[in-house]
Amino acid sequence: MFCCRVPPKPQLARRRTFAAEESDARAFVRFGAQARGARLPSAIRQLYEVGGGVGGPIKRDKVWFFTAIRWWRLDQRQLGAVDPDTGAAPLDDNRFRNFFGKGTLQPTSSTKASLMYIPNEKSRFHRRDAPYLNVPDYAAPSNPLTSTAYLGTINRVIGTSLVLDGRLGTTVGTQRYLVQKGTSPDAIPLQDVVRFTRINAPDLIRTAPTFRTQANVTLSYFATNWLGGSHDFKVGVQLGWDGIDWNQKRGGDIMLQLRDGVPFQALLTNTPNETFQRNATRAFFLQDQLVVRRATFNVGVRFDGVRGYNPAQTSPAGTWVSARSFPETEVLKFGLNVGPRLGVSYDLFGNGRTAVKGYYGRFYDQFGSAINETVNPNNITTVQVPWNDLNNNLSLDPGELNLSGFTGFPPGLFPFVTKDARRPYNDEFSVGFGHHLTNAIAVSISYHRRELLDGLTIVDRARPTSAYTPVQRTYVDRGETRTITVYSLDPALRTARNRGITNTDGMDSTYNGISVSVTKKMSNRWQMLGSVSFQKHQGFDHTGTYTNPGNNTDLNNPNYRLNRDAGAVFVDLPWDLKLSGSYTLPHDVMLAANYTARAGDPLSRTIVITGLPQGAETVNVQQRGVDRAETIANLVDVRISKRFRIWNTEVSPRVDFFNLLNVNPVQDQNQAIGSQLGVPLLIIGPRIIKFSISANF
Repeated sequence: MFCCRVPPKPQLARRRTFAAEESDARAFVRFGAQARGARLPSAIRQLYEVGGGVGGPIKRDKVWFFTAIRWWRLDQRQLGAVDPDTGAAPLDDNRFRNFFGKGTLQPTSSTKASLMYIPNEKSRFHRRDAPYLNVPDYAAPSNPLTSTAYLGTINRVIGTSLVLDGRLGTTVGTQRYLVQKGTSPDAIPLQDVVRFTRINAPDLIRTAPTFRTQANVTLSYFATNWLGGSHDFKVGVQLGWDGIDWNQKRGGDIMLQLRDGVPFQALLTNTPNETFQRNATRAFFLQDQLVVRRATFNVGVRFDGVRGYNPAQTSPAGTWVSARSFPETEVLKFGLNVGPRLGVSYDLFGNGRTAVKGYYGRFYDQFGSAINETVNPNNITTVQVPWNDLNNNLSLDPGELNLSGFTGFPPGLFPFVTKDARRPYNDEFSVGFGHHLTNAIAVSISYHRRELLDGLTIVDRARPTSAYTPVQRTYVDRGETRTITVYSLDPALRTARNRGITNTDGMDSTYNGISVSVTKKMSNRWQMLGSVSFQKHQGFDHTGTYTNPGNNTDLNNPNYRLNRDAGAVFVDLPWDLKLSGSYTLPHDVMLAANYTARAGDPLSRTIVITGLPQGAETVNVQQRGVDRAETIANLVDVRISKRFRIWNTEVSPRVDFFNLLNVNPVQDQNQAIGSQLGVPLLIIGPRIIKFSISANF
């Protein structure tokens, strides 16, 4: 059952306590190409960090304590955005407050226990998440995060060869996305899906309490000259419980959308939502490090299982949906998956100067709450309806929504995990060679391969690929008219949904990388480490193995698959160069430096297609990685420091130069075809000089 009505006009109004003309809003959403090519760094308005620690014995050789605090603030302007009220780039202001406390007790020479208490507070007063960075201060959510971690440990030596280690910890916290003072929680957000602007209000108002509890017990046994070699056996148990609750609301239960400045649709939302997700994990492992003459073997196996479920829950009625109640549901249950690991290192000549190494390991995905949230029928989702802004005021007025095709939120919008679904995993392989040229200089080369297999994705069985018909659309890309073939769904299936999360070979990807490094140990007053790597991560372009129910993720949908095969996956950097070192100057002054250069991050190029029976879709017009952000070169950090003693205190003043040469290559940019294609969204931070001093007494 659902509700269907246009909210009253007062609920839709853009409410602000300070003056704001509609012409300002129009200017903001038309923010255009004048920002393209900008290279100004994000101006830092305020930056400071204060911290310190103190510790020592409470009772000699029995009880110790240590405490530390850190306060840090960073305020800077957001690159590539303009606040219509001030004409300046909007502010990204942040505050961090951290505390650490630890007490240690050693009742006997063989037993030690500790307890740690770690509260943290992080506030992003105007949060903006890519790609929607063009957001004025009043429409950006305030994002306070509080968390507290507790960890208890006990370590006991039993006899001469056995060590018991136990750990129990829990972390609890709450993350909030709140409206700014003076912005109404009922104001309707308005966003442009091409220019990535948003005005009026935050996307969502959210509160999310979270927790995670984990218990680990490990038993280690050391044996020499037994069964042909020396052994370091370990056996362990790991148990974990975690959960996240979401309380979500969207102003007016609706989102208005523009396409490059032109109104075209609204997203009806089933808010408010109050959801609960839980996971329980368990793992057992066995391993042995065996040393036999010139060979060292690391052999192990891990048994890893997870169960995800959603407790019974309800949500109140909203504008477009009635109150909902759902019983407890088991989302997924993967038994004890077996992950073998084997590593071998061999001293070729028996002199400790030349070694060859090899490794194989299987690692199963750790899900967190992502799948639970995706399949939860009490979670947030949307339905597209046409919006005709009749009076061109960028506000929703009665009669502007076309609700003729809206029949509620189909249950099939929320996917389910199929019964035959398998847990995704990574197979990792590596081989390497290392050689000491001298006692101080060593070189190494290694090859790494990682295969991501049994990927999970959403497949809509109610919409087979055969239900889509190819149609031609034209678009303008940087002044040139192009044609693309997209796919139109059979109108009879517009409201049909049956989405399952299942395994598919199409989600597999492969990483291959070669790394060469040279290490110079500290001698003659200097040391150095240099490395260069060449890598490629290729496969089906996706941001994860599954996704939220509100978008067009569906492997049966040919629009979703356009230009995604054999593309750059995740962080794909063809080359990466790093060099670091330090030199001790006269009078024990230490000079240290880091140099970084690497290829630019892979980019996509997308276009929003409207007028399809299934609604608007965002498609790739070329493979990810054809375009790349600018190459990062000549990124240099330098530190100068000195230690000296004053009475019984060691004092260490330092000065750090971050980005010494003040380079500013673009790391990310608008990838949607339209008036803001190529507008920089993220660049390397500007030159920063930091002065600090520490004292140990």
